[in-house]
Amino acid sequence: MSLHAAVTVTLAAVTLLNLLLILGVVRRLRGQSPEGSHAADEAGPVMLADGEPVGSFAATATTGEVVDRERLTGTTLVGFFSPGCTACRDKLPDFVRRAAAMAGGRDRVIASITSREGAGASMVAALEPVALVVVEQQENPVFIAFDVRGFPAYCLVDGDGRVQASSRDLRTLPLLVTA
Repeated sequence: MSLHAAVTVTLAAVTLLNLLLILGVVRRLRGQSPEGSHAADEAGPVMLADGEPVGSFAATATTGEVVDRERLTGTTLVGFFSPGCTACRDKLPDFVRRAAAMAGGRDRVIASITSREGAGASMVAALEPVALVVVEQQENPVFIAFDVRGFPAYCLVDGDGRVQASSRDLRTLPLLVTA
């Protein structure tokens, strides 16, 4: 009988140790971002700081329109997304609503999707009615010009090409709506 008790206790201890190790792995995996090194540290800046000028860039929107620094002639809402980012997918409807309400309409909204070929089609479909959408591979010109450090990232840019406000939380940006 004592052998049976010793085996049972040993198995219980090994099972408990295994459970603790699995919980540690799950916790560590949850702490990692879906985009690896390109996700922003929650405490750090997400992109250019308020007042900083946007760098030079040129890209082609999904509609064939040129999107470049010179297009920033009025207050413009800019959003950065990645199809592999859960927060991007979750916050996309809020961005679409905000973009639809922007003064100046679709010409005052730029959405940049960093994606591998073929990914992000549902994001493009949701954004195209309200924004000029740029889909490019990692390290695209728009991404670099805004010094984006994670997804999602949002900013308002003034007519002089300077960041008015930037954040990973769209709700913290000033609301500019049509009259």
